[in-house]
Amino acid sequence: MFDLEGDFVADSHITIFRPNEKIISKFALYSLARIGFETIEKMATGSSGQIELSLKTIKQIHILVPPLSEQKKIVAEIEGYESKIAEAQALMDSAPERKKRILEKYLK
Repeated sequence: MFDLEGDFVADSHITIFRPNEKIISKFALYSLARIGFETIEKMATGSSGQIELSLKTIKQIHILVPPLSEQKKIVAEIEGYESKIAEAQALMDSAPERKKRILEKYLK
């Protein structure tokens, strides 16, 4: 999801998905992630490192679009899990340092 401020230009090898009033951006992102970015990338064609998704290929990607209220609930739930995952990752990342401090405290 690209949300930087400023003016940017995309060339023909970048596929842009612009959501409308019927779909929340993050819901669309999560839906595409569910399909799998590797799967979507395999749908791209081209050569010499310049691949792209043709309009014909993009039209074959179908996303179930529930009402906006349901999308909001789904996005909120996923964001809640992402927050918990980030907290758990921070705890795991700090474990070696915490272990070191405990060892130093009790084994000196």
